[in-house]
Amino acid sequence: MEYFLILWIILSYFVGSIPFGYLVGQLKGVNVLKVGTKQIGGTNVFQNVGKLEGALSGILDASKGCFAVYGAWGLGGSIEVQLLSGVAANSQPL
Repeated sequence: MEYFLILWIILSYFVGSIPFGYLVGQLKGVNVLKVGTKQIGGTNVFQNVGKLEGALSGILDASKGCFAVYGAWGLGGSIEVQLLSGVAANSQPL
């Protein structure tokens, strides 16, 4: 079971690396790395792409951490493993 939890933490890191703000901006034809604050966060998407797209980007970003923590919990991980999964999902992306 420990191997599943270690793999889960690694998977959480990779899921956390998905740049939803950038992807949502690209769907609307806007490169958020070249406008506004040049960041891929929900605020920049909200201000430069659209309100709905910004809210969607923020919700998707928050869901990455929830996915990691609830997944570790579902696998029977201790609170420490759940915390580590959440931190891994919100660490520096690839």
